[in-house]
Amino acid sequence: MKLLKSMREEITKRRRSRSARNSLMNNEIPFTQYLRPDGRKRPVSIEVPTKIAQLAFNFIESGGWFEVEELTSGHVSLTACYIVDGEPDDIAIRVVENGPPVVKAVEELVREAAIWTPPCDPAG
Repeated sequence: MKLLKSMREEITKRRRSRSARNSLMNNEIPFTQYLRPDGRKRPVSIEVPTKIAQLAFNFIESGGWFEVEELTSGHVSLTACYIVDGEPDDIAIRVVENGPPVVKAVEELVREAAIWTPPCDPAG
């Protein structure tokens, strides 16, 4: 069972990475959006400046992912997720009004999530 779980995790990581690579070309960050009322999921993306897109891509490449949900209050919850101690965990969260504040909140979220990205090895 452990091997099967490990294989599933690797496939999911590769899919996220491919999606991130495609989005990065357009300076878009891929998010999984959870829809009301039953939590159905759908992929969405949010356009950001190039530097932020690169930080997000590095975070996703290292195993992280982003989620978004519109709350019943009309606010938007943005979450950066990462595996911590073998379990998925929310490592950064922003809740903002839906609309223009979302882009700035995404930039802040990505900067905070980037702390979890392992440093690059210059030797390759």
